[in-house]
Amino acid sequence: MKILIASAEPEDAQLAADLGAAGILTNPALLAQTGPEWRKRLAAAMQLTDGSVHMQTTERSTERILAQFEQFRRLAGERLVATVCMSQTGMAAARKLQESLIPTNITAVVTFNQTTVAAQSGADYVSIGFDRVAEGGPEGVARLIEQLAVYLARHTLGTQIVATDVRNPDQYHHAAEAGAHLVAAPAGLLATIIGHHLTTRAIDEFEAAWKSITTIK
Repeated sequence: MKILIASAEPEDAQLAADLGAAGILTNPALLAQTGPEWRKRLAAAMQLTDGSVHMQTTERSTERILAQFEQFRRLAGERLVATVCMSQTGMAAARKLQESLIPTNITAVVTFNQTTVAAQSGADYVSIGFDRVAEGGPEGVARLIEQLAVYLARHTLGTQIVATDVRNPDQYHHAAEAGAHLVAAPAGLLATIIGHHLTTRAIDEFEAAWKSITTIK
């Protein structure tokens, strides 16, 4: 499972770069947290990372969605992945974006049937959020991811599953075990995941052992 950093902040992008993350995922809520200078901060974050940059439309009509992505493409260039919500107008826009060879990510899907519609349309990604699927809690989201992964493999569809709104290590574990191709995680969670008191103990022991060697005359 590859990692997308769920942030537009340069400070978080540095951690993503250190971990070899596959790109950046933003949405209107994350950009709002970044503040009015989000364009400059996202551009700085992009300089620190490689890979795709998922940006989500705030428009609802097909024409306005396409116009907004023209603006986003000026910022993200060829790295842009156009994220649209599951709706008739959103899907129509996604089809036009695909015709222009712009990768698409369908988000705000909450049922298995919606995910299959997104996949058969040719979407490059489908995002399943841990705080969007109401039934079954984290285990319910994991079941949905697992069902979609089986469906994609059975029909040899190239759509990749992105687990989003991942807030804690248990949800991260659920996403990975269920078969998500990517996870969009905040920097704080990634920092938590790579750390462990037993890992720290091992590092301290290795350091102490090395010092004992180097002090021998």
